[in-house]
Amino acid sequence: MAQRSIRDFQVPFVVAQVADAWASANGFALNEVEPDGSRQYVRGSGLLTGQMMCVVRQFGPHVRVEAYIHARMAARISALFLIPEDKSIEPGGFMGALPRKICRDAVDRLLAQLGQPPITVADNAAPTVGVLPPAASGAPVLPGALPTPQPGAAAYPAAAPYAIAPAAPGYRATAARPAGIVFLAIVEVVNGLVCLGVVQDFWGGFNYRASYDDMNWAAVDLGMALVYLVLAGGSVAVAWRLWSMRRDAWLAAIQLSAGMLAATVLSGIVWGLDPIGIVGIVVHATVIGYLYTTPVRTLFGRVPLAARAS
Repeated sequence: MAQRSIRDFQVPFVVAQVADAWASANGFALNEVEPDGSRQYVRGSGLLTGQMMCVVRQFGPHVRVEAYIHARMAARISALFLIPEDKSIEPGGFMGALPRKICRDAVDRLLAQLGQPPITVADNAAPTVGVLPPAASGAPVLPGALPTPQPGAAAYPAAAPYAIAPAAPGYRATAARPAGIVFLAIVEVVNGLVCLGVVQDFWGGFNYRASYDDMNWAAVDLGMALVYLVLAGGSVAVAWRLWSMRRDAWLAAIQLSAGMLAATVLSGIVWGLDPIGIVGIVVHATVIGYLYTTPVRTLFGRVPLAARAS
């Protein structure tokens, strides 16, 4: 199954007002407007089920709607990365069936307003990618009649030329990577190495002790080894997201540092805090504080649009 359900079509009007009204009526929030004008709508926190995502891009009369379910880093870690980061919403398949159906029903209502048929399995058979064949006027031509403009939607000049921007799913089109983010990515790699060392210590205690006076401690050693193994994998994944300036890097780094703090404090309560544990608490608390600074939150789109515009 594809990562995203993609629909390409043409309309003779600006779809932003229609999409914003649809989002408000269907429980979606406008999360981000990218430099190219693409509008990202989100429904749900993603803590219990995947986030419902819909991206609306318009380049002249050409419109691309991308819809998918996004699994946050915390959910993927808890599932040992057995669930994909993004999953399309067309019918079929068991994984994430309920949120995919809810999202599909909502996106179908948007497509109906734009004069398009509902999403089907065929949408991901051969989605339109890249530059479409140009017409004599210089603008790509897509099959199908143009729907009637919705009330309140601004008309778009039919003869205006435009270019289709290359798709970059999941990435932000931001400026150069700040030095602070580079340093933070390096910190996360070091965190991963430290976690692997902790895993080795716990596994050694579990594997090489001849016996346990209390088998509960054997379960604790094994459980903590597994926790730190997951955190090691999460550290590497977060480091890559930060380096790649992924949209979800901010939240993933927050969740990872919070998990590291909890694991370090729990380990300190059970076995006592050592100097490495104290340094870890300071580092993770500092990372969370840095991520909550206004410039970093703005960089990753975590500041409300109204505040960014002011």
